[in-house]
Amino acid sequence: MLGFFWLVLGCSRLGWAQSGPEPGPGVLYSVSRWEIQNVCRDLVRRDGQLENQFKTMQLPDITRGSGILLPLLSITNLKILSIRFLEIAVKLQPPLGVRLVVHLRLNINGNCLLNLVSGLVDISVDLRVDVRVRLGDVSAGSILFVSDGCDPLIAAVGVNLLSGILPIQARILISNNIRETLPILACPVLNDALIRTNSQMFGPANSLASLGTAGTIQYILAQQPQMTGQTLSLRLNVSVRRLGGALVSFPVTSIPPTLPGLQGKAFSMGICQDFLSAALSVLINFPPQTFACAQQKFPACGQLKNTISALAPSACSSCPAASPLTLRISLSGSVSVLLEEGEASVKLCVVIQMFTRKTDGSLFTLLVLKANLNLRARFTISGSKLMIAVTLESSSLLLVSSSIGNIPVLDLVPPINKLLADVLVPKIDGCLDAGIPLPGILGIKLVGLDLRILQGMVLVTV
Repeated sequence: MLGFFWLVLGCSRLGWAQSGPEPGPGVLYSVSRWEIQNVCRDLVRRDGQLENQFKTMQLPDITRGSGILLPLLSITNLKILSIRFLEIAVKLQPPLGVRLVVHLRLNINGNCLLNLVSGLVDISVDLRVDVRVRLGDVSAGSILFVSDGCDPLIAAVGVNLLSGILPIQARILISNNIRETLPILACPVLNDALIRTNSQMFGPANSLASLGTAGTIQYILAQQPQMTGQTLSLRLNVSVRRLGGALVSFPVTSIPPTLPGLQGKAFSMGICQDFLSAALSVLINFPPQTFACAQQKFPACGQLKNTISALAPSACSSCPAASPLTLRISLSGSVSVLLEEGEASVKLCVVIQMFTRKTDGSLFTLLVLKANLNLRARFTISGSKLMIAVTLESSSLLLVSSSIGNIPVLDLVPPINKLLADVLVPKIDGCLDAGIPLPGILGIKLVGLDLRILQGMVLVTV
């Protein structure tokens, strides 16, 4: 766990070589000390690296020549057979310190030679290690972790000879030897195992993720983690890049977003509005959609054609009355997301071109409209992705050009809305199926969560 804190801190200074728009506000995190402790406890027990490190530790032999009070004693091939974790506790020490307390019970076996009689010796050790870690140096793309102190304490040592009775003097000798040597060996093992394990499991906050097949997201730690005695807070900026390398610009925000307090929750994550706008501008991307507006396929087509015929009955004198409408719908401009208390909407613009076919087979342009769409958005979390689905809430039409005169476009809104709901919204939903990948900070699983829409932010709490 300690490796994670300093790894993300160090990566924040490494930067990301790029040109173009600056990264914008992306994702905010706040994690309680208790959740950090739970994750750390589960990680140490599940991964087994710390246990393996102890088991491979080379314990020195214990030898003593014969004397008046103590017979010949030799204990060799000492091995740690098992480890039991009695306690794992994490304490945050502002401004950027972490204290880890691990209480272990070690079961050690060895070959014992006592006055030329051999047997097996069983040693039980209660070991308590208090480790403090801090960031040492960040340079040339590497991070140096250094110990800020390691205080091992052996609370108890029990010694038993499995095949006989061990003299009290021999027990004292073995106990004293263990108390002298084991703490010296334990601190490096504990530091190395924890840093290595957490670096592998958590990785840096700086990460690159695919945004479907349309682009990528680069998460970048915006500043040093903020720490109190009870919480750790992280702020990640993002750069969103389209396929081919073009970066998406973020609006300039004068007031940075802030997370509300945890209020008894273990973990909270805020996904910023501007980040969602940039991500959806990349995801919602498709070529112009051209199709014959047939009533059999889209019921709104018949209503649309009837409306146009009623508004301009002699729009095209050389067009057969039965000639179907051909529509072309294309995206125009960028996508924006608006998050207000309890509501989320996606706003985008499309250009709608309407054609009919003359008797000679050529196309005749009837109208060109610009439609500003207001889509209601619904957010869910699936795995490590934010999923979004939309429905058409409303639209406004603007007449761009017309070959049939200055017609009242308000009359076209009902059939156009039905057509957009049938044709365009499913296409947009298909683009959003890829979801927005979120960085796996601390490896916390986003299950049993609560998702709320706040002003300028999607708030996820666990």
